[in-house]
Amino acid sequence: CAIFRELQLPIWLPVDVSNNTFLYAVANTYVVTGYLHAVCGHLSVDMLIQSYLLYCATQHRLIKFKQENIEKYFKKKTKRVSHETTTEGLLQKKIYDQIIQCIKVYDAVFGYAGEMEDMYSFGIFSQLFVVSLIFSICAYSLTKATSFVDILYILSFTIPMILSMFLYCYPGTLIIEESTSIGEAIFKSPWYTYDKRTKILLLTFVERTNKPIKVTVGKLVDLSLETFVLIMNRSYSLIAVLQNFY
Repeated sequence: CAIFRELQLPIWLPVDVSNNTFLYAVANTYVVTGYLHAVCGHLSVDMLIQSYLLYCATQHRLIKFKQENIEKYFKKKTKRVSHETTTEGLLQKKIYDQIIQCIKVYDAVFGYAGEMEDMYSFGIFSQLFVVSLIFSICAYSLTKATSFVDILYILSFTIPMILSMFLYCYPGTLIIEESTSIGEAIFKSPWYTYDKRTKILLLTFVERTNKPIKVTVGKLVDLSLETFVLIMNRSYSLIAVLQNFY
């Protein structure tokens, strides 16, 4: 392209840059900068949504950590109290209050996941649909490629498509796994040493966490690795259909 002074992307310019090396370099820099700006914009939007999903999973992991180490933490806080009965009563109260706080955080994260689903559900679903369609076409083109350059070119576009789908589905799986494993973390704690009201509170919390928190896109599918595998299987089926007809 540089020999014939052609821009990488045809654009209208008020001057002819093919006869001037400096203007040609400036125009190419402008085109490449526009490419990079568009790429960075797409990456920023994608990573923003994925960071929201990972934040939701991280909050569940923090709740698990607090439940597993709650008694150990508050024993250090109350060991300065001299009277044994006072120490035990203060410890149980602090544990109860901390569990209440964890439940409030869990409810807040549940609401956060619901709001995130309402805002980004259609956008994520549309992107997954388009990406899966593009992946099918690229994979079909890969079966028809004859030269190494064509194969390399198609792979350079197909692999990012697969990663794009994976990076949406994997955080969804983390949210499901972390939310359902809170009950397991509670049973790992010394719950048998807690007083009666704390045990009842924990039992209610465990029953609540048995239902996983899921982010559903398009009101049809959940963001999870199972959905990722399902998309890959459906894409392969589409490739097989295209091969039979063409």
